[in-house]
Amino acid sequence: MRNSLFRSAPWFPLMVLGLLAALSYWLSQVVQPHKPRLDGSDRHDPDYVIEHFVATRMGADGLPQHVLTADKLLHFPDNDVSELFVARLTQYKPGLPSEHVVAEHALLDKSGKKITFLGGVTLTREASKVKPALRIYTTSLIALPDSKRIMTDAVIVLTEGTTKITAQGMDYDQLTRKVLFKHRVRAQYQKGRN
Repeated sequence: MRNSLFRSAPWFPLMVLGLLAALSYWLSQVVQPHKPRLDGSDRHDPDYVIEHFVATRMGADGLPQHVLTADKLLHFPDNDVSELFVARLTQYKPGLPSEHVVAEHALLDKSGKKITFLGGVTLTREASKVKPALRIYTTSLIALPDSKRIMTDAVIVLTEGTTKITAQGMDYDQLTRKVLFKHRVRAQYQKGRN
């Protein structure tokens, strides 16, 4: 008796129709493919290209702190990363020789504060009155120009004067000019001639 009363209630058919409508809508959303976004953000195509790219960061004293250049820069809106070809970073510190990083390829993150250099990377520091020129060769290197740090987990070969060091990974603090080698460090030193 109670079931017949429940079925004959005037709202029961409306509730069943509402449930069927919700189920139909849910099924149509699950089965149909998602519509592509028309803003281009789901594609990995560059939204702009810059030839002969140059960006200079100035310090509070009005002098350049670092300069980033590339033969070509491509910016990708889907991940907000810029790809640089034949990339060069020059960093300056008053009273000290400048340092240069050169690579075939580099990625600049969306913050503009992290540069990942890839493929045939060379870091050089010009000679000073007290130190010979420094050269570091590796396959990948991360530069944080604002915090003056350079690091890698790749194999590096460092030469400074008659000293040659190979290691797996390094962390270079450009303010103190100290290098921390991470693993498998081998050093060769050849005494200079008198």
